[in-house]
Amino acid sequence: MRLNDAVFGLIFIALGLTMILIASGFPAFPGQPYGAALLPTLLGGGFIICGGLLCLRGWRVRAGGMAMADPALKEPGTLVSMALVVVLILAYILFSDPVGYVPFMAVALTLLLLRFGNRPLPALAVALLTTVVSQWFFGRILLVPLPRGILEGLF
Repeated sequence: MRLNDAVFGLIFIALGLTMILIASGFPAFPGQPYGAALLPTLLGGGFIICGGLLCLRGWRVRAGGMAMADPALKEPGTLVSMALVVVLILAYILFSDPVGYVPFMAVALTLLLLRFGNRPLPALAVALLTTVVSQWFFGRILLVPLPRGILEGLF
């Protein structure tokens, strides 16, 4: 499979611009210098920067011929890992409301960390810490209402 990074770079730039454009219509929170548009705008900017770097790399490689896909992409384990990320994102979209953000993310992050070769105890600890910190950041700082699911009424 022959792919050029410039193509993916342009796709990332288009996605970043789309994210920023959509986020510009998000309402601001009264009395706060930031609102719901902050995170998507930051992510969109990151997409644009990374897309630009991919374009530069692709154009440099293009001068010497077409770039080859990373050989790791041909390994079945890599494809399974990539598929697991997509499946977990889709599962979050479908099941986050009834299950809740905290339980779902704790399980999903633990699965991902185990899949990527981490030992069980550190994977569980990192997943729980990351879940609690991200819930605090989104829920308290950005005031994003995350689904409570099965934890509704517990805290």
